[in-house]
Amino acid sequence: MLHIPGTELQYSIHSSLALVSTRYTLTALEVSELLAASHVYSLCQALDLRAMYTEMRVRTKGITRTLLSDTFGKIFAAPEMLENVMRQVLPDILGELDQTTGVPLKARMERVAGASIAPLLKALTSHRPCSTSSVPLGNIMRFREVLAHRLEALLTELRCAFMGLSLGEISPSSQSLFDIPSMGKAPASRYLAPRTRILYEFVRIELGIPMAGGDNLRKTVYGMRAQDQVVPMGEFDLEEAGIGKSVDTTPGDKTSMIVEAIRDGRIAKVMAKMCEGLDM
Repeated sequence: MLHIPGTELQYSIHSSLALVSTRYTLTALEVSELLAASHVYSLCQALDLRAMYTEMRVRTKGITRTLLSDTFGKIFAAPEMLENVMRQVLPDILGELDQTTGVPLKARMERVAGASIAPLLKALTSHRPCSTSSVPLGNIMRFREVLAHRLEALLTELRCAFMGLSLGEISPSSQSLFDIPSMGKAPASRYLAPRTRILYEFVRIELGIPMAGGDNLRKTVYGMRAQDQVVPMGEFDLEEAGIGKSVDTTPGDKTSMIVEAIRDGRIAKVMAKMCEGLDM
């Protein structure tokens, strides 16, 4: 209401942009919900990837140590000698593992195993300074080949364990080398701080949203059932698709589940639980 001083006149002023402003506010709210949900979805995936990478590094150390002992046991017979070689070889292996995350699996592990050759050759020649011609080159090449094969199998089995798949689903002819058990619905939980774990387990367990990537391993619809081919819609049974079914849903479907949890207040309760005991 607008009152003109010195008169008894009052005018009602209505903004012609009020409705437009309200609609844009609702749009902004929807976009904010989508952004927040996408962020939560991506963070949970990142936590799983980090946990899987941690498992990979730890197990790579054990595989390398065992293979060095089996291949060069006569040369590095003393435990301290073997540990000294490990200190020379392992940084190169793990460093190459860090730098090749975007390389296809087989080629990646060949490069990782190949990174061990130079430090291993240096270690062998340092133990035999007067007889470099007797360095077992055949053993070195065999070490590289076996290491590449085992690391490839290890990462494949870790992916299956983290995504809740069996090795037979992605490679029926392959035999398990490590018998890694399933990591459960929330594989990264044991690596997380208590407050972070609350939100992560809400997404993974209560909402039932698993780690993404299963279809890429199985090469089903969204991971391409046939090599470089998309399944025609007429051949795709929608009843196959869904969380926990033979064909996974899209990231957009899973993000929408988090959006609904934001809208109905479940995420707010989770956040309140995360903040319990904090001195604000």
